[in-house]
Amino acid sequence: MSDSSEKNGEERKNGGLDPEHIQTLKQFLLEKRADLVDHQATQLNALHSPDKHHLADLEEMASDTADTDSLCAMVDLGSSTLDQIDAALEKISEGTYGSCERCETLIPHDRIEALPFAPLCVECQRQEELNPPQ
Repeated sequence: MSDSSEKNGEERKNGGLDPEHIQTLKQFLLEKRADLVDHQATQLNALHSPDKHHLADLEEMASDTADTDSLCAMVDLGSSTLDQIDAALEKISEGTYGSCERCETLIPHDRIEALPFAPLCVECQRQEELNPPQ
């Protein structure tokens, strides 16, 4: 392999980010993951708390149902974020972090800083939001 192709391979590895920056991002992702897991555990405990199973009038029951639906939605959102964080951590280990999953271009550093577990570049994310999979 020529020096220029080796250099291009190194620049593409983990989005061309330097190893120190990758370690900082990895640590952030691990902390974010731990926070989400703790938060989900708290939410799930709230769903199963004994006071949720009391006899109540219809208004209270409707309120409890709305609360339960909201908690379930938050747990689902947290699970989706956990999946994205896990995928980002796996990509870091594989050396493929920072590349868009759809078009394979490098995700701009500003986007990585704003959303370190973003799987798509801005343009592909926009396309996915405009044309969600059926």
